[in-house]
Formats: sequence, C-alpha cells, structure tokens
Amino acid sequence: MRKIIFTLSLIVMICSCNDNRTNQKILQVKVIVADKVTFHDYYRRNQECYPIKISLINNTDSTLHFWTMSCSWDKNFVLNSDAIRIILPGCDKNIVDIEKLASGDTLTYDGCLEVYKIPNLEKTINLRIGFVFVSENISYSYSNFSKILLKKKNHKKDIIWCETPIKLKL
Repeated sequence: MRKIIFTLSLIVMICSCNDNRTNQKILQVKVIVADKVTFHDYYRRNQECYPIKISLINNTDSTLHFWTMSCSWDKNFVLNSDAIRIILPGCDKNIVDIEKLASGDTLTYDGCLEVYKIPNLEKTINLRIGFVFVSENISYSYSNFSKILLKKKNHKKDIIWCETPIKLKL
C-alpha cells in the first residue's frame, strides 16, 4: 500500500513540474522597442516613453485559450524593474476577455514604456518583460481573474519571460 501511495505521489509531483515547464515552451514572448519619443498633447505634456510591440507566439500544435483584459492587457505582463511601466492608448470598454491564439499564430500588443523620473537611476536598464499565463479554465469573472492574476504575479507562477533582456538607454 505504501508503494502505491508513494508511486501516485511521485506521478502527481512530476505532472505538476511538467505543467509549469510546458507553459514556458508553449508561448514565446518577443519584444520590439523603438527610440524614445516625447508626447506634447494635452493629457501627456512632455511625457517621454519608448513605443513597444509585445508579441505572443503560439509554439504548440493546438489553439491556446487564455484570459486577459480587452483594454488593459498590460495587467497580464510583469517587468523586472519598478522604474518602468507599460502605458496604453485610451479605450472605451475594458472587460475580461478570452484570447484565442491558433497554432503558429502571433498576437501583438502596442503600448509604450514609461520610465519614472527617479533620482540616481542608472543610465541603462536591462529590462525583462514576462507574460502571466491565465488559462481559460481557471477564471470565470473579473474578480476571479484579478485575484488569480495577482496571486500568480506574487508567487511568480506561470510567467513566461522574453528570452533576451532589452537594453533601454535613458
């Protein structure tokens, strides 16, 4: 009986480890950053940022389904620097949404990286961007999605990082 319990426990542990590694392989995060620009409009006077394109590439043979927000998609991303945030264009209706990404397809998000004006900030930042994968079968409402997303971020779970750090010259 002990051997059966031990064997079952071992199988469960192995499956749990494989699930987390699988998320690392199924989706690839690619980031393209453009040169710094300065906004001069009414809402963002003299705000400097780096235009960015973040692409998620499905490396599996099947369609991936995951939760994100229709407008504030940046909530699914984490940065390795507290001195930078992703800013987005305006949007009329922000709802929890399921993205469907077919095998081999790419989903691209456009935004800007804003660097906070912090004293003694290094002149170059090696930025890493990660995508927090929230599977379709995990969350069913906005409140669940927000809680699950926060928990995954805090525990650094199911985060798929871009492969190469981005050098931002400030």
